[in-house]
Amino acid sequence: MSPRECPYDPVWAQVDNYLAAHLATDDELLIQARAATQQAGMPAIEVSATQGKLLALLARIVGAGRVLEIGTLGGYSTIHLARAVRAPRPRHLPGDQPRARRCC
Repeated sequence: MSPRECPYDPVWAQVDNYLAAHLATDDELLIQARAATQQAGMPAIEVSATQGKLLALLARIVGAGRVLEIGTLGGYSTIHLARAVRAPRPRHLPGDQPRARRCC
């Protein structure tokens, strides 16, 4: 996925683009999650790669043993959170049942 543009602060956009290119690259599972979201016709509003890494880092910092995600799109952030706590199966409260079945 190409880096996102930030129309409000070009310096922040440069920092985010650098982090995305060097630290927050998607692996095969994350690429598949993005592709499945697009193929299902869902909007491309998932968190960015850097935001996913930040979610995982925050979960690790607080020592989370479990994760409950409220709402889901295609499972991109869920993958990051589940990996952070090494959850066998993440818990979520979906607002949309068909999306939840595609996600998890």
